Amino acid sequence: NINKSININYKSNPLTVFDLNKQYCEDLIRIYKQKYNLNAFTLRFANVFGPGNSVDKDRGVINKMINSAVKFNKITLFGNGKIIRDFLYIDDATEAIYLSLKYKFKLSVNDFYYISTNKGVSFKDFAEKLKLIIKKKYNKFLKIKYISWPKTINLIDKRSFVGNNKQFVKITSWKPERNLVRNINRYLNSL
Repeated sequence: NINKSININYKSNPLTVFDLNKQYCEDLIRIYKQKYNLNAFTLRFANVFGPGNSVDKDRGVINKMINSAVKFNKITLFGNGKIIRDFLYIDDATEAIYLSLKYKFKLSVNDFYYISTNKGVSFKDFAEKLKLIIKKKYNKFLKIKYISWPKTINLIDKRSFVGNNKQFVKITSWKPERNLVRNINRYLNSL
């Protein structure tokens, strides 16, 4: 539950099966990397949003919120909206994947890299920015509704997280767009 850029040396402690599977995959890659002298690493993506469809219907909450704002002039936030996340635009994510292939030998010195903006924004602030954009772009009033967290919610969904891309940037010179308003507009222009 981190509100600032995560420490690169932070020791993960999976709390859900989803987190445990991700940790297992990273551990397996690290073991094979050592055992077979492979050039391998994993990429840990922040909350990616933008054009495209999610494979899992429960993923892609940022896209869902923006689409709801455009179609229905309303969005719903759980709790007080103060959960902080690192929002990464899809174009920046794909550029990071390209650079990871381009610099794969240099990047393999580490086991993983955060692909993020290193900038945390609360869902409440995200919603307020979206409200201003919807008013300016569509001349519509966006209603933001706050509701209680469902009792069945996973802990992972209630946590704050901000990535730390410094190691990846140092090797690749990657520069993601950090301006959330610009990124929301990029997405809206693609609709």
